[in-house]
Amino acid sequence: MLRGLKAAGRTIVYTTHHLDEAEALCDRVGILVAGRLVVADAPQHLIGTFGASSRLLVPLGRIDEERARALPGVDGVTVQGGHLVLETRSTGKVLSALDAATGLDGVQTRTPSLEDVYLELTARRDPSPRTPRSSRHERLLRADRGGLPRAGQGQDDGLLHVRLPAPLPRRLRARLPGKAVEESGFSYLSYTASGVLSWGVANAAVFGIAFTLMQWRADDILRMIRMSPAPLSSVIGSRYVLALGVGLVQSVLFVGVAMLPGFGLVPASRWPLLVPVLVLGITTFLLLGVIIGSIADTPESVAGIANFLILPMAFLSGSFFPLDSMPEWLRHVSRVLPLRYLNDAVSAALTGRGGLSDIGVGCAGLVVFGVLFGAVAARFFRWTKSS
Repeated sequence: MLRGLKAAGRTIVYTTHHLDEAEALCDRVGILVAGRLVVADAPQHLIGTFGASSRLLVPLGRIDEERARALPGVDGVTVQGGHLVLETRSTGKVLSALDAATGLDGVQTRTPSLEDVYLELTARRDPSPRTPRSSRHERLLRADRGGLPRAGQGQDDGLLHVRLPAPLPRRLRARLPGKAVEESGFSYLSYTASGVLSWGVANAAVFGIAFTLMQWRADDILRMIRMSPAPLSSVIGSRYVLALGVGLVQSVLFVGVAMLPGFGLVPASRWPLLVPVLVLGITTFLLLGVIIGSIADTPESVAGIANFLILPMAFLSGSFFPLDSMPEWLRHVSRVLPLRYLNDAVSAALTGRGGLSDIGVGCAGLVVFGVLFGAVAARFFRWTKSS
């Protein structure tokens, strides 16, 4: 498309971090360093003026280092892997001398690019050694040391691992995990399993998409997806299906372990209703993660916002502390939290602690929050850091 507009005589102002695109598409290139335009010229002229030396890769054994250094036009010689690397700004002269000395079979040529020009210009204005993405790596190291989730490089999901004790509800008078609770007939695990499962699924959905969106925007991947010919619905659909798959597999593993001897979870007869409940729950918290990923620009801000929202829900929605043990006003507060509805519906479907009406109310609450989160996500979604 851009080449077509260029052929039609249109003037295009094209901003990019991908210098290979600029070198291939642009007649003139301006390079900004520290917010200032330091040079503007044709790409090939910039490469000839500021670019690094060309490199000739000669298989080891063809010529020794001393003879290579003595060739006319050679500026430096190093050994890399199985090659002798000759640096030069007079490629033709060196190739002629090398041909006369040993022949050119197996010799490879590496020419400088606009990327080399940029690195040369930034090095002139900042003598400190530069490592690509070093600031992001440092943030990730700080996140690891602080116990925060990492945004993986090239990975789709970030996970938050938090160790929280599952408090024993005093009002239930449970004797041991797996034993029947005296007042209700349900095992202690029946009271805790559904809450832990709900919180785990919600947590994975929020952090997974939030870190992915933040990282994709920082790496300019969202902009490229927007400009690509692939339908946007396909990209969004694939991410949604992946999130559903991760959540459902996570749930199957959790329930499977809880049913092992020693834990003794016995699913209720209506356990198949757990599937649509989980689909609604994952969708709702996925949309919450989209909101977080749209407004946060760093791993630290994603972790801070998500923890601020999710961790209080774990206690106020009944995941780690029974609602019956809370003051009445806190029980009313829990009704404005989406995790409360996911907890109630999962508990009724998985363990039978509740009827079909509890599942229906829980699903209805998740639909309402899903619509609300979807509207907010559409309002705040950003393809780039600026828009």
